[in-house]
Amino acid sequence: MFNQDEKKSCLLQKLCDKKDTKEISTEYTLPDYLPDITKLLRVSARVETPSKYINSDSADYDGTIIYNIIYATSDGEIKNAEIKDDFSGNIALKTDIDPTVTDMEITAENVNCRLSSPRKLTVKSKLVIALSAFAENCTEPAIAGKMTAESAKYLQYKKDNIEFAGQINADEKNIPVSEDIETEPGMPQIAEIVSVFLDPTVTDIKYSDGKINYMGTVNANVIYLALPEEGDGEKRKYISFTREIPISGSVETEEGLENPAFLCDVDIKNISYRPQTNDLGDTKTVEIDFDYSVYFKIFFKNICEITTDMYSLDYENSNEDEKVDFETFDAFKVFNFSFNESTPFEEKEFPNIISSFASSDITSVEKNGNKVTVNGNVLLCLILGNGEDAYIGKNYTLPYKAETDMGKISELFSFLGKSYINNLQTRIVENKIYVDAEITVSLLILGDKNADILKSCTLYSDRPITIKNNSNIVLYYPSKGDDLWNIAKRYNTTVEKITSANGISGDIKEAGVIIIPTEKPRSKFIKTK
Repeated sequence: MFNQDEKKSCLLQKLCDKKDTKEISTEYTLPDYLPDITKLLRVSARVETPSKYINSDSADYDGTIIYNIIYATSDGEIKNAEIKDDFSGNIALKTDIDPTVTDMEITAENVNCRLSSPRKLTVKSKLVIALSAFAENCTEPAIAGKMTAESAKYLQYKKDNIEFAGQINADEKNIPVSEDIETEPGMPQIAEIVSVFLDPTVTDIKYSDGKINYMGTVNANVIYLALPEEGDGEKRKYISFTREIPISGSVETEEGLENPAFLCDVDIKNISYRPQTNDLGDTKTVEIDFDYSVYFKIFFKNICEITTDMYSLDYENSNEDEKVDFETFDAFKVFNFSFNESTPFEEKEFPNIISSFASSDITSVEKNGNKVTVNGNVLLCLILGNGEDAYIGKNYTLPYKAETDMGKISELFSFLGKSYINNLQTRIVENKIYVDAEITVSLLILGDKNADILKSCTLYSDRPITIKNNSNIVLYYPSKGDDLWNIAKRYNTTVEKITSANGISGDIKEAGVIIIPTEKPRSKFIKTK
């Protein structure tokens, strides 16, 4: 069970937040059972969740990237090929502290494919590795020097409470799913499945009693060759449709979290599919099998008590401070907005949309008072046909802006977020492509903060404090900027004694006189051997 008291003296210190890139390339020869490539239509990539090993010196990772190539043949067919490429790499950390919480996300960008022959191709991409590492920093200062248990009572601590973003991770791996999906009403039967593309989204997350209960969907985009119907002749017809496959589950995590925020990733692998007949004997069913893993980053507000200063009433001492970077949990929001955009269409000889697929990303977040503007792109990929067994693939990048109220957030902040495309609709009208969709954004704002924390205090047991003033009290006229702690430290007394002697509580006023009680040295407590 999560116990906030146990975390009272521990701060989640930010060790690093960096991005690295790695260019990878692989050559591929089509297997004998696949026909030659005439034209590339769509090249996509997904990165299976990599394994990682992170310590104070470096972050090592390895994984697999899977490319899906959809292409046209010389005789008017559409085929697909899958290419797997293993990768590994290393990012230097040099933090001198072993991380206790780490995040590593690897995505593929700038995916491109080049044909060297109808049967050989080279696929290249840029891996973007986003790495953040944190460590639990015990904020209790180390004390060096000789002292007795009795004299330890006379150590004075200046404490402060700071709020920071706590983070823990949770996951559930390799959950099998088997689902039958039907073509849309009125669609012809399936002769051959060209490709099945799976795009997962977690749409609902609830936390209760140490469990994360989630629900979501996997959008299955299917491209298939239609079984010829009466009147079709020998003309091929390729059709696509999308169906939602529900996913849900429960993941164990810490108990006792108050109003946590969740960012979720879903990794899909081991995809297989095949056509099946339905109850009417028609081949209009696609049986899809896959495994998925779900990964949660869990954020919550936490409080840590830190020591900022310290002195002894018995011995002279010296202090060493440490500046510690950390993050605050400023705001979290999930919101939807409609995306309606158009872009010029110049391929008029290919007026038929065979398949459309879109993804989205977040490129930046801008602060404007209590509101933020989320900037991103919708990445649209179309496969177009001319109705005569000729096809092309086209990619479009369509920017978006979305504004939402996030409340009060830090001037210096970072963000973590995901955006998802739902209900994609595309159409061609005259010389434009119209795109309609719903975009869901999950946005977490983290404040970038730092604090000076007392790292250590050295007591000089051979240098006992000597009170030069023989009077039992001192009259002190405070000036602007004075506070009780500094005055007590200067006169080798305690804040409690000053407040008691003056009948005050809290900070002193700029004007007036305060009484400072003084004491003789407690030499009977001091042992220097």
